Amino acid sequence: MFALICFLALVLYRVLWMRLKASDHPLSPTRALEIARKIQFHQVLLHRCETAIGLPAPTASRL
Repeated sequence: MFALICFLALVLYRVLWMRLKASDHPLSPTRALEIARKIQFHQVLLHRCETAIGLPAPTASRL
């Protein structure tokens, strides 16, 4: 099972690398994953059980 997970991770990494390269994006897969790791998802329960869901706007400090 561990080998399967490692293989899938390698395939996903290579696909990400190929897509970044095809779009002429300057990021490496490692840097793109570092940025993605910093994305935060917020869900807040408001008065009367209303839910507010969203992503924070990107700032220079997060990139």
